[in-house]
Amino acid sequence: MEEYMQMMKLLRSQMNDLEDQVVTVAVDEQKHLTAICNMEKDLDLVLNFFLFVNVQALELINQERVSSSVKLKEKRSYYIKVVEEMNAKLQEQQDWIHSNKLHMGELGLLEGKTGEVKRKIEDKSTSRTHTIADNVNFKDLKTKMGVATARLDEISAKKSELVLKNSKMQQSIEQLKCKVAEFPSLLREMGMKALEEELKALSSDKAAETEYLHSLMEKIEQLKGISHVIRCACGVEYKVEM
Repeated sequence: MEEYMQMMKLLRSQMNDLEDQVVTVAVDEQKHLTAICNMEKDLDLVLNFFLFVNVQALELINQERVSSSVKLKEKRSYYIKVVEEMNAKLQEQQDWIHSNKLHMGELGLLEGKTGEVKRKIEDKSTSRTHTIADNVNFKDLKTKMGVATARLDEISAKKSELVLKNSKMQQSIEQLKCKVAEFPSLLREMGMKALEEELKALSSDKAAETEYLHSLMEKIEQLKGISHVIRCACGVEYKVEM
């Protein structure tokens, strides 16, 4: 009888240990499943955010590229037009200066000849010499020459300024190319349709993973419903449940 009682105590102890182990395993499984679900949710959030950022970045790059191209074309056309106008004005001023230099040379020769005539007939035609000198207006012509030269210098300065702006514009283009090159090669190669397809694929994978988790939870519930009857040598039956 004492041996029987010892066996019963041992069996009960083993059954209690088994029940504790089953409960511990079930709790651990539930914790692991909860952790897996949380990790899956976090992963989905990260992937969706990454795709959203990539799509937004690609859209911004395309918008910036189009906007910059349009602005650069407009500036280039404007600068080309201004340079052409400056060159035309510069040529016009040069032609005018050249023409007036020839005219001034002729006037200088005329003034020299007039001086000789003046010396020869000074006593006889003083009033006529003064009339010729007044009609020449040499000082006024010289003033116009100075104004034209200043205008020519101003046009040359503006042309140099336009060349400098064009150089800065080229530098801006190179900087934009460098910024685009800094993006990952995968992002630069992927288009909007490719990103949308990848987003759809990830959404499909998420649905499949959700279905798998539901199936796993159902299997756990089924395991919890499993029970086993243990019969002791004395005839007493014990029911062990998961």
